[in-house]
Amino acid sequence: KVRVFVQLYRAQKRAQVLARAEAGRLAAEEATQRSEFLARASRELGESLDLEESMHKLLQMTVPQLAQAALLSVVVEGEQMVLARGPAGDSPGEQTRSATSLDGLPPALSDAFDQAIEQGEAIDVPVWGRAAQDRTLWPEGLRGARVLPLKAGEQSCGALMLGSLKPPPAWEIADQAMLGELASRAGMA
Repeated sequence: KVRVFVQLYRAQKRAQVLARAEAGRLAAEEATQRSEFLARASRELGESLDLEESMHKLLQMTVPQLAQAALLSVVVEGEQMVLARGPAGDSPGEQTRSATSLDGLPPALSDAFDQAIEQGEAIDVPVWGRAAQDRTLWPEGLRGARVLPLKAGEQSCGALMLGSLKPPPAWEIADQAMLGELASRAGMA
């Protein structure tokens, strides 16, 4: 009987070692994917000196790979440029659209946008209640958002808001760090 318990114990230990090895391999693969994504983002954002083209590229990289919707606002010489990407009403697929302002957002999202720019820190926001007045800015059905400031040096020049079907925190810790790095690179571009 003792031999059976020893064999069972050894089999359990082997299974634990294999599970840890598999978890380590998966974590390494995910880290590699994040690094490759950031490298590609840096290349694409640095290819053009045209701000609007770079804004479009940033949104195309984030939706649908990282989020279900994204909203990007940049202030240049006192003028606000706003682009949104995500499902557009009944249209299939993602589309990037221009907007004149953030006025159609629900107050909680608009406030988070302003707060992220002022404080220079990322903010997670639950999305509930009233949908956006302007559905081209922010589609219905999203449950969480992460607002990331875009910084040029120490000064925030805008923000990127990503929407998720999951409530906050919608992104894992490692993904949050990657999103912060993406916003940092976008602010420098």
